[in-house]
This record gives sequence, C-alpha cells and structure tokens, in this order.
Amino acid sequence: MSPSSNEDRTLLRHAGLPFFFRHTPALALRRGAFWLGFALVAVVTSVDLLLMPYPRGTLAANLRGLVFDRPGFRDFEEGLRAIFDQYFVAALILSGIVSPLYATYSMAMERVGGTIEFLRLSPMSTLSVVLGKMFAPAYMLQLFSGGLLFLGTVFGIAGGHAPGDVALALLSIITACLTVHALGGLLACATTTFRGFGAVMSLVGLGILLYSLPNSFSRTPGLGYLQYVSPFSAMNALFWSKGAYSRWSGYVHAPDEFLGYGGLVAPFVLCFHGLVVTMLVWAATRWLDHPEDTALPKKAWGFLLLSALAMALGTVPNNDGGLSANFFRIASGVVPAGGGEGFFTPSVLWQYATVIFLVLGVALAILASLDHPHRRELALEEACERQGNRTQGSLQPWRRLAHGLFVSTFAAVVVAVSFGFFHRYGQVGKSYAATTVALGTALVFWVVFFASLAIECSWIRFRASGGRAAAAAVAVSLLLTSVGVPIVNVAQANNEWRRARQMRNKSWVAEAKVLALEPQIAALEALPPDQVVGQAPVSPSAVAPVITRQTGTNGMTVFVQAPATPQPITVAQQLAEFKEAHRNQKRIYGRQMADLVSNEALAPYVADMTSQKALAHLDAEFSDAPLAIIWRYHRGRFLWYPIGLVAVCALIFFLRAWTYRGIEQEARTAMAAVEAPDARWAPAPPRRAATTHRRGNLLDVG
Repeated sequence: MSPSSNEDRTLLRHAGLPFFFRHTPALALRRGAFWLGFALVAVVTSVDLLLMPYPRGTLAANLRGLVFDRPGFRDFEEGLRAIFDQYFVAALILSGIVSPLYATYSMAMERVGGTIEFLRLSPMSTLSVVLGKMFAPAYMLQLFSGGLLFLGTVFGIAGGHAPGDVALALLSIITACLTVHALGGLLACATTTFRGFGAVMSLVGLGILLYSLPNSFSRTPGLGYLQYVSPFSAMNALFWSKGAYSRWSGYVHAPDEFLGYGGLVAPFVLCFHGLVVTMLVWAATRWLDHPEDTALPKKAWGFLLLSALAMALGTVPNNDGGLSANFFRIASGVVPAGGGEGFFTPSVLWQYATVIFLVLGVALAILASLDHPHRRELALEEACERQGNRTQGSLQPWRRLAHGLFVSTFAAVVVAVSFGFFHRYGQVGKSYAATTVALGTALVFWVVFFASLAIECSWIRFRASGGRAAAAAVAVSLLLTSVGVPIVNVAQANNEWRRARQMRNKSWVAEAKVLALEPQIAALEALPPDQVVGQAPVSPSAVAPVITRQTGTNGMTVFVQAPATPQPITVAQQLAEFKEAHRNQKRIYGRQMADLVSNEALAPYVADMTSQKALAHLDAEFSDAPLAIIWRYHRGRFLWYPIGLVAVCALIFFLRAWTYRGIEQEARTAMAAVEAPDARWAPAPPRRAATTHRRGNLLDVG
C-alpha cells in the first residue's frame, strides 16, 4: 500500500506524537513553498553575483551589461556584504516573525479544539509538549533559515566583517527568535479569545515592541548594550550604521559595554534571552499543569526582580564618553578640558540605571498582580466542600491575602530601591530623601495591596470577563484617584510656593533699584543744572565719520576712520535720565506687587514673606520636609486626604466581604439542590405496581 500524499516522511516523524504537526499545510504546499523560497534565494544571489565588479571584456561583465543598466558594486567585498545582509534579514524574518506566528497559531488551535489534553495524557511530560508545540510546527522554516544563516556567515566573513561581530549577530538573532517562540507559546496557553487569534495578535504587538524598543538605546551613551537584545538593532549597530557615522558626521560610538567590559555584551544577551525563555516556558508549563495556581511562583518573581537590578547596575561602570574629541573638533573646533570624555558625568549613568530598574520593576509588579490565583470555580468549590462538611471551619478570605501581600511588597521594594538610587545621587538633603522614600514606599504598598484585593473580588464575584474587567477598573480608578489627587495637590502647593518666592524676590530687587536711585536723584538736585558731571562717547554711526588716508608699514594704502568725539553730560541731562529710570523701576515694582496682591492662590504664601530674613527662615523650614508646605497652608485639605483613602479602602473591603457572602450563598443553594432534588426530576412510581398493591399483592411499591 502506497503511503498517503500528506504523510510526513521526514526524520522528525520519529521524535514524538503526530499532534506536533497538526494544523500544517498539505505536503505538496509545503514542498512548493520550500522550492519557491529556494528559487527566490537563488535568483537574488545570482543578481548580486552579476553586480560584482568583473573586469571589462569578460563574459560576466558583458552579461551584466545586457541585464542591468546601472553600475554594480564598487568591489567584491561590498557585494559579499550585501549578500550577507540579505541572507541574515531573510533568515530573521522567517525565524523571528513567520515561524513564531505559525507555531503560536498551531498551539492555540490545540487549545481551542481541546486536543491539547490528548497530548498531556501521553507518556511525554508537559514540558516536552510545550517545547514541541513551540518549535515543531514550523521546523521546516527553521531549517531553511538555518541554511541562510550558515551561508550568510560565510559571505559576511569573506566580505570583511569581523568574525566576532558576525557571531554576536548570530547570537542575537537565535536567542531573540527563541524568546518570541516562547512568548507565543505562553500567550497560546493563556488565552483562547477570538478562536485562537487573540494569542497571535498579541504576539504581533509584543513582538513589534521587543524588536523596535531596543533600537532607541543606540544613541544613548552607556546604554548601548541594550540594543543587542533586538536582532534588528544589533544588525544596525554592527553593520549598517557603523560606517555611516564615521564617514559623514564624525560621530564615534562609545564602546558598548556591560559592567564596564565590552566582552560581557554577548554573555549579557545570552543570559537575558535565556532567562526570559526559561521563565516563559516555565509559566506555560505551569499554566497547563496547574491552571488554578499562578503562572510563576514567588521565588521566580523575586529572581526576575534581582535580574532587573543586575541589568540596571550594569550601566553604571560603562564608558559614558558618547562623543569623542574628534567630534568636538569637527563640530566646534574646540577640544573640551579633560580630552573630550563626553557630555555626561557618572551621576547620569546612575540616573539611567534608576530609570531602567524602575521601568522593569513596575512592569514586573503589574505582571505579578495580573498573575493571581483568584479563580471563581476554586472559591465556589471550597465553599461547597465546607457546606458538605468535608472541610472544617468557615470560609476564610484572609488566607487569600498572601498574593496581595507579596505583590505589594514587591512593588514597595521597587519604589524604595529606585528612590534610593535617585536621591543618593541627587541634590536633596538626607532628611528629605529619607522622608520621600519612606512615604513613597508606604503609599505604594498600600495602593498595590488594595488594588490586588479589588482584582481578587472582581474575578471571584463576576463570571463574565467584561464584568470582571469593569469592576476591577472602577475599583482601581477610585483607589488611584484617592491617591493621585493628594499627590497633585502637594505638587501644586510646592509649585505655587516656588512661584510666590520667585515673584517676591523679583519685587524686592525692583524695590532695591528704586531705593538706590532716590539718593542719587537728591544729590543731583542740589547741584547747578548746567554743571558738567561727565562725558559720554557718541557712537560712530551717530555722526558723520571722518576717514583719513594713510600708508601702512608694507607700503599699501589703508583708510582709517577717526574715533568718535565724546560729548559732555550736564547735571540736567543726568537728572532727567535718573528720574526716567526711577519712574520705570517704580512702574515695574508696582506691577509686580499688583500681580502678587491680585493672585489669590499666592496670597497665603506672600503673607509670610515679610522680609528676606523671614523667607530664608521658611526655606530652611521647608527644605527637609516635603509635606511641610501643604501642612502649613492647607491643613484642612491635608487632613481630608487620609479620610478619602481610608473610605475607598473600606469600600474595597466591603465589596470583598460581599463577594464571599455571595459565594457562600451560591454554595448553599447548590448543596440544597443536591440534597433535596426537585420533584419534577424525581422518578414517578409505576401505575401497574400501585394497582397490584391495592389488590392485595405483596409487591411493595414504596
């Protein structure tokens, strides 16, 4: 019997179950796509080879003249580098874009159709199933892409590229493609919305972010190591833009370093993608094995936070000389002191590290908040078991607070470390820094804890995803409003204080100028009006210039303009000028005081600025107390802030208690229906048996 036309006859058919190859095109279509791609690569390579600079009169040069009407490459190395770029880009598109989308769709279809359970019932482990579904459906694309990478490597090294650069590009491409595959597998395990296309479209959006975001660090000194996370920006940094900077703008890259060493960039890329792939595969496996639990355990989230901290601290020892001395000479003709080490100081790299850790930490905190074990079915099952006396005790929602406490502690650590970094290398006092770190950490802990409670009661109380999302959004919005309004008001009060201080200082300067002119005016009024008090030179453009013809030292005739003649200044002229200046300064002072008096928002602050000594005392009082200004001038409003926050938190507690009471009531209703079924569903006694019993038969129909 001949084999089927769609039977897979490759070596990988012995690697596992055929479920790995479900949702794949027909064998004829796969073969056609393979040979079509092979033909396209052959055509593109042939065109590049024809454009090589062959000597005139040769067969290849004559053939190129017949086919193309434009000049080819300048030399053979340029042509080989062009082939290298084309092969690597084609391999990147196949392995990094097409293949992950295809594998994600295949795995999503397994979950939508329910066939993923057949794989889990096989002797293979869940990890083997996840890895197989991530890579096996598109293995032909991966093999074709691997061939392109191999040939591209040969052409790139032959074209003059450094083997280390080619190896770093290969590492970035392979590890990034693994990451995108793992991300698609996790999304396929997490959602089945839109019949599986939800995971595919989510992968498209996240893939664009993963590929495009690292390119923004290419121009930032000290952060160049981050651009090698993306294969596209790695290719751009290694091959596409390096020559353009040196040829056209004189811009010289700072060495791309991690922890101060250029040799650690490749290990950083390997460790980064290796960690991400491990966590994504681990989360997908746990989601399939234990859907009632979190995707990652607490220790994994803690390890991710430590990895984010290590990535941020890897910025600090790096070279911050983003612009070389050559650039300064080209741009301005001036070499700065110190040999042109760059615009930046080490404190800037600490600020970069703070931003990196804060962004990554906040992202991890949000993901950890969404990775919750709150399942309505589990809460209802627990309540039903308690109603059936299978477990002792009552429903205890307090046991579910562990996740909220963990997430709030996680977020508080992120904020505390970030604020500590920022204030450690900032320009604020120690007392001010300690106060802001303590208040910010406590506030973040409080807000994240109650936000997690809001998500918990929303996910347990409602069945529909829309109701869950709406309830969680409303509760979290109220919570953020109760926190955001005080923060905005505190910032506004500090800004108003600084504005009042600036305007009051300007008014004192104007007043001092007015007072300084009055003694001078009084002294001039005591002198005769026609008395000369000085001379003022007149601008040469104000009078007709006097030009004389002279002979220079070298015998050439030169024209020399005579200097302007100074004019005498009398007391009357000087007095008129001083009076005009006095009127102008009084006008400025009056306008500034009118602005201060008319501005009601600044009136409370200006009332205390009676003198410069009083203002200096207020500066010393407010310098180390971030809440001192609003406590002094808006004490009533300040007391309402905690009341509003406590009210919102009490509302969340009430909603949580209402949620669990509803679960208890639903469990009691379900258990009552099981213990006392409805009469409509009870079997009716047979009529003949009842009649026989009435006739005295011994048959018992009861």
